[in-house]
Amino acid sequence: MKQWLKKYNILTWIISLILAIGLWCYTMNQENPTRTLEYRNISVQLLGADDLYNTYNLSVIEGTEATVDVRVSAPSSRLANLTASQIKVTANLNESISTSGTYDLAYQVILPESGMTCVDSNPSTISVTVDRIETKSVPVEVVIEGDSPDGYKIGEPELQVDAVSITGPENELDNVAKAEVSLNAKDLNKSISDVSSEYTLVDKNGASIDMTNISRETTRVKISVPVLRVKEVPLSVALTPETSVEAKNASIALSPSTVEVQGDPDAVDAMESIEVGSVNINKAENGDVFTFAINPPTGITLTNGQEKNVRAVLSMDSTEQRVFTVTNISVSDTATNPTKKVELQTASMEVKLVGTKKILDQVNNDSIAVVAEINSSELTPGKHKVGVTVDTPDDVSVNGSYSVEVVIRD
Repeated sequence: MKQWLKKYNILTWIISLILAIGLWCYTMNQENPTRTLEYRNISVQLLGADDLYNTYNLSVIEGTEATVDVRVSAPSSRLANLTASQIKVTANLNESISTSGTYDLAYQVILPESGMTCVDSNPSTISVTVDRIETKSVPVEVVIEGDSPDGYKIGEPELQVDAVSITGPENELDNVAKAEVSLNAKDLNKSISDVSSEYTLVDKNGASIDMTNISRETTRVKISVPVLRVKEVPLSVALTPETSVEAKNASIALSPSTVEVQGDPDAVDAMESIEVGSVNINKAENGDVFTFAINPPTGITLTNGQEKNVRAVLSMDSTEQRVFTVTNISVSDTATNPTKKVELQTASMEVKLVGTKKILDQVNNDSIAVVAEINSSELTPGKHKVGVTVDTPDDVSVNGSYSVEVVIRD
């Protein structure tokens, strides 16, 4: 046996192999040493979110973006190729959660290769908050911001829907009081109809609600807003008959004398006054008081706070009658081709005029003219009485009818 070992030098070969292995291990330990590296902000994957919702109607509202720092130990050659994205960190929501609240969860670090060891992680647990998911209907309101342009007024807004449906954590929904649509009135001088507008959720104090965890059935609502033109217009009362001297010399005091109206901009701009009624001078006396309802035209209304009725007090200047002798008498022949001769036989006539003393004092005989208008082609030769028109100064009327005598000759 010794001869065989000696012959083949087996012992030497075994010793060499052992030395080679030892040298290799030594070399590897020196050239590829074990190292530890830290990988920061590794996102934690939350497992079981769907089961949590389906089983308990719960959803994570805080903690979905939790991260941890991980320290990994491994040979240098392996760490050289390890990236943070290859490290997986998971936490199971179903292990300890069944009601709303905040929980500290343990997590698991999963490394991509064997021979790698997680020697430490920070923090030791992650915090998540879960809440029950509910659906709630909240009212929608329109908030008018800014002042309307001068002469315009914003009418009552109309919403296509009066409430919207929202879904989210129960505690957060409890803080939602309503949905608000903001409307700036500064440049609004025309009505708007069925305009799609965004809304925001607000609490009872009007502060905006964070909608990160809240979903909405719709994010916009349609709104219509009438824009009214506002204008002050005078009131008036008609005095009849309009051509009578009494009407011309009467006046009427109104209280109020003007009112403020609102309505369609074009209709209001076209309005100059509102006639509330009429007074027959022949049936009224000086100082009579009348009450009329103020009724604007269709589509136009009185603004809030305006009087609904107007008080009218009649003032009439006393009139008198005087007789004037008129010599300014003429005949106007309207025949197309007059062939007959017309001779005026009346040289003067007395005319009764009615008016106030002040006006009649300014009238004289020369300021009155009488005109007889005839068509000689329609008259036979001889004498005829023809009606006349008496032309008088303004604010004076003629009492009675008058005629003159003319002679028609061939």
